[in-house]
Amino acid sequence: MKKKKYLFILFLIIPLILSGCTFAFGPGGGGGKNQPVTGKGIYKTGNKGADWVEQNSLEGSEVGIGETNVHKLAFDIFDSKILYRSTNNGLFISENAGESWKRLSSSSVGDFTLNPKTRGIIYMANGNKVYITTDNGENWDLVYTEARSNISIKSVQISYFDTSYIYLLASDGAVLLSNNWGESWQTIYAFKKRIKAKELFIDPHDSNNMFIAATDKFYVSTDQGLTWTETMADLKKEFPGINLYKKLYFTKKANNLIYLSKYGILKSSDNGVSWQPVTLITAPNTVDINALAFDPDETSEIYYTIGKILYHTVDNGENWKTRTLPIPGGTKTSCLLVDPGDTNSIYLGVTQ
Repeated sequence: MKKKKYLFILFLIIPLILSGCTFAFGPGGGGGKNQPVTGKGIYKTGNKGADWVEQNSLEGSEVGIGETNVHKLAFDIFDSKILYRSTNNGLFISENAGESWKRLSSSSVGDFTLNPKTRGIIYMANGNKVYITTDNGENWDLVYTEARSNISIKSVQISYFDTSYIYLLASDGAVLLSNNWGESWQTIYAFKKRIKAKELFIDPHDSNNMFIAATDKFYVSTDQGLTWTETMADLKKEFPGINLYKKLYFTKKANNLIYLSKYGILKSSDNGVSWQPVTLITAPNTVDINALAFDPDETSEIYYTIGKILYHTVDNGENWKTRTLPIPGGTKTSCLLVDPGDTNSIYLGVTQ
């Protein structure tokens, strides 16, 4: 009996080992049951959410990083088998599609951004400080310290057109610019009335276009951050909750955006001038969507999570499937990423 049990376990383990960094689960993405849950961290599916495995192994450690809260996930600019994850316990890199991770920093990470043209250059915000590495985390240099009390750096971004242009968003909404890779800084915009800033975005198709998300407002700039105009305010009656930002996504097609708010999921084909809602199973402005992802090649295929439930559509919301996620109770999804190299594979970050 024991021999049969060992053979059965071996039968389950061997396919995972042989699949390497792609985590192929067999023909058509088929696989076994969800893996045992030990904490938060990262989960991955190789079959669009049917089965999940934890991916929290830390190189040189038997403990792993499954108990860390994941704040952000990002693919390498050239190779989707390389991922970065920021947590409450540091910044990490995986060079084998999440199978194992290596620590790049030990401090809690508020935000980080990758140079869009050169691998290994990373800017990281931590409280009131911003750091740079030019060797993929081997060494870090302090490039900015915010001296104003009770002000932190919420977001750091790099221009896609000229990567010497680095932008910072302070928690009060001030926008800072360095045009020499972070050696010196200037404030290029400050709101007359403080806002509760959350995130800064730069359009990858046109670096003149920038967006600021605040707690209950949304702003757009078309002149590289020199002037800002509030948007979404006129749409609150038609789409109640649209001003309550959760996440903004750029697509491969210029001027096409996907926006997640308290209202729900909306799309724009004119760079945010107008918005069209994606039909969900639930009524608008009634649920708290935790995270969203989409197929980068076919944006009508969308995933989003509410609690432990994953929703999936392939026809832009006309029909939805649901699956239960294997995440621990008391946690929620903080981020979702569809692998552009293999759109059957999705990464899921979990936080408290």
